[in-house]
Amino acid sequence: MDLIGRLMPLRSAYCKRRQREFTIHDCHDFPNEQFQGASLAVVGNAGYLSDLPQGEQIDRHDLVLRMNNFRVEGFEASVGHRTDIFLTNFFTDINFQNPIAREATFVVGSIPNNFLQTQGIRHRGIQHITRGMKQLGHREVYVP
Repeated sequence: MDLIGRLMPLRSAYCKRRQREFTIHDCHDFPNEQFQGASLAVVGNAGYLSDLPQGEQIDRHDLVLRMNNFRVEGFEASVGHRTDIFLTNFFTDINFQNPIAREATFVVGSIPNNFLQTQGIRHRGIQHITRGMKQLGHREVYVP
């Protein structure tokens, strides 16, 4: 057996142990009742947003959702400054040190389809998810 073949079970066991450090909720368990009737601003990452002075309007919403590598610093007048929901795919290029993402109340993440609540995540993507959650400093994530 080659070196990679011998290391894979160790890496898998390590990731399974790390995923126990946080709680993975089904999106159906999202606390919808507390947001009944709330307004939601979904703010994308397009560069042309910097030309639109909508920051105040965005921040007036009850909830603000941002995705992956959003930037707020220096663009507050255009995109606002709040983030209540951080939606991420947990890829390796995401900046999980972004202070605005770390301050988000909720993290919603895409997790591979083979997610099973009773057996945990069985996919190499768990490495990215556990790393991202650890860097975000969050202990709970909602997944589809």
